[in-house]
Amino acid sequence: MAIPPNLRNDVLKLDTLPNEIIVQIVESLGLDINEPYRTLYEQFFHAEDKWAREAMQKLCLVSRKVGSAAQRALYKDIYVHNQRTLVYLYRSMLERPELGTYTKRVTFDIILGYFADLTPLHLCKGSGFDELWTKQPIEELGNMELNTQLLSVLYFKLLRCTPNLSILESIVLPPPRYKDIGIVSATFMQENSTRPWDDICNWFPYLPKLEILHLMGGEIEGNSLDFVARLCKAFLTLPRVRKMIWSWDDEIWFQNMGYNGNPRNHDPSLRFEKITSLELARTACLPSHLMDICTSFPSLETLSIDRRLHEVIPDDALELVGRRFLSDQLSRLKQLRTLKLGLLYSFNISEILGPTGTLSLISLPKLQTLEVPIGFFVETNPEGEDKVLCPTWVLPKSLRSLTLWVDMRCRNHRKENMVLNAFYKHNVIVLDFLEALCRESPTHFPHLRQVGFHKGVREAMDCVDDPDNYSPPPEYLFYPDVNLHTHHNACEARLESLWDSFEKVGVSFYKVPKRDV
Repeated sequence: MAIPPNLRNDVLKLDTLPNEIIVQIVESLGLDINEPYRTLYEQFFHAEDKWAREAMQKLCLVSRKVGSAAQRALYKDIYVHNQRTLVYLYRSMLERPELGTYTKRVTFDIILGYFADLTPLHLCKGSGFDELWTKQPIEELGNMELNTQLLSVLYFKLLRCTPNLSILESIVLPPPRYKDIGIVSATFMQENSTRPWDDICNWFPYLPKLEILHLMGGEIEGNSLDFVARLCKAFLTLPRVRKMIWSWDDEIWFQNMGYNGNPRNHDPSLRFEKITSLELARTACLPSHLMDICTSFPSLETLSIDRRLHEVIPDDALELVGRRFLSDQLSRLKQLRTLKLGLLYSFNISEILGPTGTLSLISLPKLQTLEVPIGFFVETNPEGEDKVLCPTWVLPKSLRSLTLWVDMRCRNHRKENMVLNAFYKHNVIVLDFLEALCRESPTHFPHLRQVGFHKGVREAMDCVDDPDNYSPPPEYLFYPDVNLHTHHNACEARLESLWDSFEKVGVSFYKVPKRDV
């Protein structure tokens, strides 16, 4: 691009740019407020975020004006990926409290190690660690590494500096308890080591504007389980939290919040009526847990459960449900608009769906978006024959979008003989259901606009004991039996006809990519 003659002799500097442009430059290098949560398993995002943060720091060094004008953009969305960043960030907010007021979103993508250096805080008044700098000389503390039990306290001290925080994303893995630290007094050790474990009310940050909470679990053992449960409860009681996301719970979220699966032992005080959206990703959710969720979260508008395929299942998983049916429990959620049940089990759960072994959602008058296995709408007669129900018997008239999983049945052959095509049991039956839905949509489902199906589940053979000797069936969309090739062409013809039929009634018919396990 040619430079205009009147500017060829001018030196373009950031100092000469208007504040609005400077802020836009910084925001373009920062994190998008709508980006999904980045995890420790996604190294590419780590590198991308690191480059963005370094670029922002360099930009701020170019001009004082940039550093001043871009503060709101820099601190609006904070990403903490290591312990050192956490310590220095806390120091900055102590020295300049106004920085914390700019923060709208914080992402803690960090697992605390056994030790961390808190010496950068030794000149900060009100850090909460003043005793460290009075009991020992600074020179001696310069090389000390303090147990991360203190760092876990610092995690929440930092949140106390962000009163306007609206989105919090964090890995929830508490550090181990204290080891021997001779230079810290017994009083200080007692106050700070018990606080994150035994007295949450004393140190838990009050975040009056927090609306979205995303917690990521992991392998937690021993006394840490109770800490995680009480921490989650404390977050859910904040006044404005409306959306809760929990990933990789490893049964922590359920087993230690009173969701022990036994309806006789369920804690009735576990009611969070302000929560309108609950998403469980890569969860270990059992059928009994799902029943309890419907009781504890009566105001849900969105419920999404994405269960891990090869999670270990207890032998009494269905017995814990008692006499409850999933259809009845879901009927409690009168405000529900979105329901996604990615329930992958190695056993048949039809007996807990409803009296007829199927799921009915007619009692949900506001339901608009539904994702569910087709098997939930299949009735098995005493002779063992499967029959799909009419859509008008199981779906509400308010439905706008429907997505079906066509091969959700995964058999664990440790309990029964291995049947390879059991992974794809209901592939043809889904055609019967979709054809009936297309015929009934103009009259009974006037709001329906989208219908889709998942072709399958990636790596379904993971639930097989000997995957090396397992050959998955061919990639036929709705093929009933891998050995009955004569039916393949007929199924494909019916599928093509469905595309045309849905298009004529104004419904978009599409295929969803395979989901991961």
